[in-house]
Amino acid sequence: MTVSETAVPATAEKPAFVGSPAAVQSIIQNIITHLETKYCVPSEGNAIAAGLRAKDNGEFPYSHNQSLPLLADLLNEELARLSNDKHLQVVVRDEEILNPKPEPTEEKREQITHAVVNEGSGEDWAEDYLNFNNGVTEVRVLDGNIGYLRIDLFPGSHLLGDTYAAAFQLLSNTLGLIIDMRFNGGGDENSPDLLLSYLMPPSRLPTVSMRDRTTNTTTTGHLYSVVPGKRYGADRPVWVLTSARTFSAAEHFTFCAKASGRATIVGENTAGGGRSGNYEWIHPRMDIFIPSSVTWGELRGPLKGKDWEGVGVAPDVACTAAEAMDVAWKAGLEVSIPALESGGGKSWLKGRNVNKAKAALKKIEEAAAAAAAGRVDLPVEAQ
Repeated sequence: MTVSETAVPATAEKPAFVGSPAAVQSIIQNIITHLETKYCVPSEGNAIAAGLRAKDNGEFPYSHNQSLPLLADLLNEELARLSNDKHLQVVVRDEEILNPKPEPTEEKREQITHAVVNEGSGEDWAEDYLNFNNGVTEVRVLDGNIGYLRIDLFPGSHLLGDTYAAAFQLLSNTLGLIIDMRFNGGGDENSPDLLLSYLMPPSRLPTVSMRDRTTNTTTTGHLYSVVPGKRYGADRPVWVLTSARTFSAAEHFTFCAKASGRATIVGENTAGGGRSGNYEWIHPRMDIFIPSSVTWGELRGPLKGKDWEGVGVAPDVACTAAEAMDVAWKAGLEVSIPALESGGGKSWLKGRNVNKAKAALKKIEEAAAAAAAGRVDLPVEAQ
């Protein structure tokens, strides 16, 4: 099989171990070829390839008797040594063989078929996304009428309409919104623009551009002028929570939310994965993700023309990831309590809402004071 092929026949042998010294050499050569021909920055790709080639010339410690996962780990250690690109990863494609999936129910099969036929998603991915609620893992309203939306993954934007519409319907009456990206490792490059569009007025403003070496083309993402369901709008405050694990497409969203001035970023500096690309075949059961595109911001402001590769997105309010929720919630309560107190309602419910908001604020402040004094280190949200 040649390097240019991206798939193997269904009958191809899928060994648990590498098999022979020649197989190891073939894997390394395939990686080198992809780096030299497809890596987004040619000079960087050539340098990484040269490092692999030099290591392979008598120094490579990889035995053909190693398992594929162990070989992948060793290769990734070497790639990390040669490059700061966190997208550049070797993966083993054996999960389906070692852990076969159970047959889906008839209802789930109908959902999968709809996603495959009408929305263009691959069947395996469509089922996985449905089982993960399309990345939306939590939606709720906190005391003080502050919305909370946790998104741990960005599937293709064509899959997200119903899910995002339902989430923003629940959040539509809140006085502020916290969007949690602390556990989001990325996904589709268009979905962050859809999420941001719910927080902005209708427009087609450009967000980020990507230059792909393999196609020699530049594509520019835009906000969506029409979104499924209700927009949250541009008038209420938004806080985005980040961690050192916030990566790739999650950084795309965070970067644009910050560049547009639409949200306050709270937490840790993000991971720094600003390039996109594709999985390339290197072995019947191994692929490598090759970043083939560089990215830069298009929104007007100080971040226009910049990107987050290798540096991440810096928070506006720096704190640990564990503290970020309480920091953002406190900021939200400081906005919402005056609004609740001055609201036109006169029922017992108004007093209840104000009292619960004040109690939450007091608890957060007491926990922060105790933590500063070294007595506790557990955020209110985690208690």
